[in-house]
Amino acid sequence: MGPWTRFAGSSQAAILAVTSALHRRGLRVVQSFDLRQALEGQGVSDADPCACQYVVLLAYSEEEGPVVVTAQADSQSTNFRVLPGVGSRALPRLQVQVEITLQMLALSWGAEE
Repeated sequence: MGPWTRFAGSSQAAILAVTSALHRRGLRVVQSFDLRQALEGQGVSDADPCACQYVVLLAYSEEEGPVVVTAQADSQSTNFRVLPGVGSRALPRLQVQVEITLQMLALSWGAEE
């Protein structure tokens, strides 16, 4: 697995920023899982001290994909990881493109890896 890329602050802002950055690179992004949506109606809120977030994003190019990007968050930061392409039609260059996009965004975000 690739290294974690950390973004300080709200998970919602970080996930939106990553999705937008991938779109700007010409990739189609599908959010395939959202823990908070899955727990909706279960009494879990952003104000809960143990509230966390886990999101799975799938990034596709015109011909390839998906590259799987996970986001794990707590109240202070969001950590993104690009998962290895096991069983995926994604070529390594697409995975590298996604990883570079995350790293460049993290640098401009003022985040640490």
